[in-house]
Amino acid sequence: MHAPAWPAVLALLAIGPDAAADWPEAKSVAAFAWLGSWQAMQYPTVPAPTEGEVEGELGPTFRVEWRREGEQVWAKVARTDEGWCGRLGIEFRFGTEAKVLNLGYFDLPVEVPLAETKEGQTWWTWSVGVPRWIHADETGASVLVESTHQHGCFLIRRAEGCALQVALDAPALNESVEFAFRLRPRDGAAALQAASRERLGVAGEAPVNPAAARAGRQGGFLRVDESGAGFVLADGHRYFALGQNLPHLMTFTPVEQERALAELQAVGVNTTRFLLPCSQYRPTPGRWNEEAVRRLRETLDRCAARGIRVIVCLEYSAHGYQYNSSLHRSPSPGDLYLLEEALAWYRDTIRRIVEPLRDDPAVLAWDVTNEPFLEPDPKSVALAEAFRDWSERRYGTIEALRGAWGEAAPASFAEVDLPSMEAYEKQADAAARDYFTFANAWLAERLIQRAQLVRAADPNHLITVSHWNPRLFRGHAGAGAAFDFWAPHTYDLWLNGPTTDRHVAFLVESLQHALPDRPRPVLIEEFGINPGPKYPSALCAEHIREFITAARRHGAAGLLHWWELTPEMRAAFAEASQPAPLMEAPAALGVYLPSSQEWNLLLYDRYMTRRRWDGVLERARDAGLQPRFIGAPEEVAGCAALLVLGDGPRADEVEAVRKAKPAWVVVEAEAARAALPEAEVLPEAAEEQAAMWARIAQAAMNGG
Repeated sequence: MHAPAWPAVLALLAIGPDAAADWPEAKSVAAFAWLGSWQAMQYPTVPAPTEGEVEGELGPTFRVEWRREGEQVWAKVARTDEGWCGRLGIEFRFGTEAKVLNLGYFDLPVEVPLAETKEGQTWWTWSVGVPRWIHADETGASVLVESTHQHGCFLIRRAEGCALQVALDAPALNESVEFAFRLRPRDGAAALQAASRERLGVAGEAPVNPAAARAGRQGGFLRVDESGAGFVLADGHRYFALGQNLPHLMTFTPVEQERALAELQAVGVNTTRFLLPCSQYRPTPGRWNEEAVRRLRETLDRCAARGIRVIVCLEYSAHGYQYNSSLHRSPSPGDLYLLEEALAWYRDTIRRIVEPLRDDPAVLAWDVTNEPFLEPDPKSVALAEAFRDWSERRYGTIEALRGAWGEAAPASFAEVDLPSMEAYEKQADAAARDYFTFANAWLAERLIQRAQLVRAADPNHLITVSHWNPRLFRGHAGAGAAFDFWAPHTYDLWLNGPTTDRHVAFLVESLQHALPDRPRPVLIEEFGINPGPKYPSALCAEHIREFITAARRHGAAGLLHWWELTPEMRAAFAEASQPAPLMEAPAALGVYLPSSQEWNLLLYDRYMTRRRWDGVLERARDAGLQPRFIGAPEEVAGCAALLVLGDGPRADEVEAVRKAKPAWVVVEAEAARAALPEAEVLPEAAEEQAAMWARIAQAAMNGG
C-alpha cells in the first residue's frame, strides 16, 4: 500500500491589509480528509481564505466552512455521508527556510530539528488535545491552537517545506466539529505557551508539598506477595492497584496536574501509568528534550504527594510508532523490534530515565514496552529477511520446508516471503502458522532482552510488559527472572453483565501460571470504553463497576482504566473501590490448550464464545473449582482434573495428555474426542456439566 501523493502547495495566505509587512505566516492552511479504501485513497482539501468566508466539499463525505477575521480563523467540518476511511484534519504548511519547528505538546515545549531529518514522515504522535501551539523559526510563523478536541498531529517533511497535520475528531452523520486557531507571527514559543496557559485558565504555579511527597514514598518498593497473585508494600500491607492511565500527564501544566491527580485521589485511585513517547522525549536520536526529563521527576513528586504510584512504560512501541518511520528507516512499526538502532535507543532510555530513578519508590514498576506486535507487514525493511533466516534454521533444507508447506512452498529459501495478512489472521496454511511461531519467538527474545537491561540497571523495581498471550515466553531462557507480573490490555466486546466477569477470570487464570516456575500477579493495565454518543457515560460507569468487581473476585492484582473519566465514571471508581473477598476454591481445575491451538486462545472473543468454554469454566467455578491454565499436561499435579481444549491436538500432544489422566474434552471438539477416546467426555447439557464439576470438587475435598 502506498500513501497518496501530497497535493501541491494549497493556497498562500496573504498578509492582511492591517498587518505589518514583516508578519510572515504559515504558507498555507487547509482542511483535508483521506477518503476511500486504503488501496485507492483520495486526498481532497479545502484551503482557508485569506480573509472572509469560504465553503467547500471534502469529497462526498464532509462539508467545510471556513471563516477568517484577521489573525482569528475558524473551521467547521460537517459530515454528510457515512462512507469514509482515513484521517480528517487541518494542515499547516511551512516553507523550506524553517529549520526548527517548536510544538506545544500539551504544555511541553518540543523542538523538532527539521534540518536533521529526512523527507517523508518525520514526527508522529497520538494523544487527545495536541498541539497547543506551533512556531517555526526563521519564518516566524506561529499558530496558537484554541480548540481542544483534536486527537493528534502528524509532521511531514517535504521538499517544499514541512506540513503539520492536526487530526480532528470525526463527527457523526449530520453532525459537525469545529476548529479554531490564531495566526500570530509576532510570537515565539515562550509567548505562545504563556498565551495558551492564560486561554485555558491554567496559568500560575502549583508547588509540590515536599512533606506529602516524602510521605507518599514511605511504604517503600512494591513486592509480589507469597501467593504470587498480588502485591504488598514493604510493611506487608496488601496493595491492590486501582487507577487510570494518564499517559502524558508530565506534559500538563502544574495546575492541570494538580487538578487531575486530586480528582483521582478523591475516588480512591492509588496508581497511574505514564508512557514515554519518543517524539517528545527524544525528537531525534541522541537529542533529548531536557525539559521533558525534568518534568517527569516533578510529576513523580506530585503523584507521590497524592499517594499515587506510577507504572512507567519505557517504550510507546509499535502501536505508538515509537521511533517514527524516517528515523528508524522503515514505515513499518514492527521494525521497532527488528532494527539494532532501536535497541541502542532503548539503552539510552535506561541511562536517562531508569538509572536516575532506581531508588525512587514513587515508581511502582517499569513496563518494558507497550502492546508489542510483529504482524507480516510487507513495508518492513527487515522482517522478510528475518523470517527467511528463521525458516532456514528451522528446516535446514528446502526439501524439508517444501514437505511442511506443500505445493505453495517456494523453490529456495531466498524466495521465502511473508504470508498475507488474511492468511496470517486465519492461520490458513503451514506458512502462516510458521510465521506465527516465528513472530512470537522473535518478540519474546527481544522483550526478555529489554527486561534484562532494565533489571541490570535497577534491581529495586518490579518489571512487566503489556502482553496477553500466556504462551509468549514459554520455553525462552531468562523469562522467569525477567518479569515480575503481567499487564494485559483488553478492549474486547464485553460491555456489561456475566461476560465481563468471565472475561476477567479468563485473563487472570490464563496469565497467572503463564510460566511454570511460579505464579505471577495479573494487573489489567488498560481497559474501558470511551464515552460518546454510542456509549453514554452511565454505561461506561457500569462497565467500570463490573470490571473492578470481577478483578477483585478473581484475584487480579489491580486494573487501570484508559479513557478520560467523566464524573459518573469517577463515582463508579469510588463505589467499587472497596475490597471484596476472594473466591475460595477447594481444588484447581487444570485447563490445557495444546500449543497447536494457541492462535485460537488469543482470539478469545471469537473462539472462546464459539466453543462456549467460558460457560464451561463458569460452571466449574460455581462448583468450587478454580481453573488454572497450564502450559503442558505434566503441570497438572495438584489439580483435581484436566480439561483439554482445542479442535485437533497433534499426536505428541495427545500422548502427553494420556499420561495425565483424567481428562475431559469439550463436546464440540470432535477431533479431540476422537483422538482421546478413553477420556471422559464433557456433557453437553449445562445441568450435567454442573453435576460433573460438583462431583469432582467433592471428591477433591474428600481427598479422592
